[in-house]
Amino acid sequence: MPLELGVALATTGQPDEGLTMIEEALELERSLGHPAGEAYSLWARSDALLRRGRVQQARESAEEALAVARRIGHREWSALALKGLGDAYLAAGDLDAAAATYEECLALASSMPILQSWAQAGVASVHLARGDLEAARTAAAAALRVGTPLTQLQARRVWAEIAVAGGDSDASSIVGAALRHAEGAGDVLIVQRLTGLLTFVA
Repeated sequence: MPLELGVALATTGQPDEGLTMIEEALELERSLGHPAGEAYSLWARSDALLRRGRVQQARESAEEALAVARRIGHREWSALALKGLGDAYLAAGDLDAAAATYEECLALASSMPILQSWAQAGVASVHLARGDLEAARTAAAAALRVGTPLTQLQARRVWAEIAVAGGDSDASSIVGAALRHAEGAGDVLIVQRLTGLLTFVA
């Protein structure tokens, strides 16, 4: 499917090509009158835009995804859109909005382990940005308890960032393990962030 391929391309280091395919999938869903597919495609576009550093456009796409998902009463896509919106707020440095949005996602995704993990990782990132390492560890630990190994990439990344920020004695091994996991999954952005951490623990 073009959408899945677009998401894969955006994740593995070809964001422009991936974004093009996601846009094409979005237009197809709209032309077919499939609002659920439209909402998911809008979230995928938001994620791809964020990977290109286009934060404002990413936020707008996530907001549009949320509006569509709420209109049709799609609980999972609403939670997914909230996760994307929280990511956009976090990237913009709006920590209060990010925290509130992730918490809203958590409340909606109580029975969705993958989204629980993603949103808890977001909460941990907010606490880390605020310098509250204890709260960050609590949220990151919660993120690591749910989801699957593949969907815990963000949780492992923020756990490594917390270890480095806290000067943990095992920070090097934590970063190394998270990096190997991200490399295996092919998530270029997370690999880049974790590689940057290695300079602080070498």
